[in-house]
Amino acid sequence: HINLVPTVLDLLGEDVPGDLQGRSLRPVMNGEAEIDEGVVVEWNIRDGEMGPSRAPDLETAAHRDPTRTVVTPDGWRFSCSTMGNHELYDLNKDPMEVHNLARRGRYSDLMSNLLNAIRDWQGRAEDRVVLPDSL
Repeated sequence: HINLVPTVLDLLGEDVPGDLQGRSLRPVMNGEAEIDEGVVVEWNIRDGEMGPSRAPDLETAAHRDPTRTVVTPDGWRFSCSTMGNHELYDLNKDPMEVHNLARRGRYSDLMSNLLNAIRDWQGRAEDRVVLPDSL
């Protein structure tokens, strides 16, 4: 949603204020550019704020503690939880997010890179959630 207002303003030929966090996706819509960065999602729900879950078997770490998630253009979803309940899914092979790859050592470099992407976003968005130093 962060890119919606800048995109609409750009499409209407209006100036995009410099203090907006998002950017216009008009070049992507016109086929002049590709999406080159992931989408970041903020989860700030803590226990009890939403009441009891109606589907406890579907709850993930993102529903229990502040979590930051990035979904990349090439199909990875990585969630970094403040409590260390990380999730990594290859959406190309596992679109239903059944197999959490975060605990498999062979993905540690990828997870570190995706955590750095989240930290970069946190700096731009002035997000103050403190994520773990190590995965």
